[in-house]
Amino acid sequence: GNIGCMTELSTDEVIMNNQVKSAAESDHPEIYVGWKYPDEPGDYRTGPIILHQVPAKLQLALVVPGNTIQGVQYILETTPGAKFETGACDNEKRIASRVLKDPGSILIVQENKPIQVLGGWATGHEAVRLTHVLDINTEGAAAADPSEA
Repeated sequence: GNIGCMTELSTDEVIMNNQVKSAAESDHPEIYVGWKYPDEPGDYRTGPIILHQVPAKLQLALVVPGNTIQGVQYILETTPGAKFETGACDNEKRIASRVLKDPGSILIVQENKPIQVLGGWATGHEAVRLTHVLDINTEGAAAADPSEA
């Protein structure tokens, strides 16, 4: 079933009778929130991302390396400053999807500030596992990098 908007992607939550597992506790830590530019061919990349201008569009999806697990359902959620084109909940912050069923979801980064996207996934009625966050920085918001001086 869908995870309602009142449910947080947090290890404090119990979803489908199971405590949510952190990325550190996940039995599949290799699963990640991948990104690429819309309509870009090829595989999804891992983060972090540094954007040179906003607004910007990114295509995001949950990636199961090698597609070793079947029937994975997932949600992605962004912190304020971005929204999903087809998003739900407050400020279109969340999307729900299935691995291999969709081409990914478009995230619109609107604000010049650090943004994080978190994934949560499950198969059937098992515990929801969280992914590591995907960090998105914009040049104006990123910490000064001495190597670029």
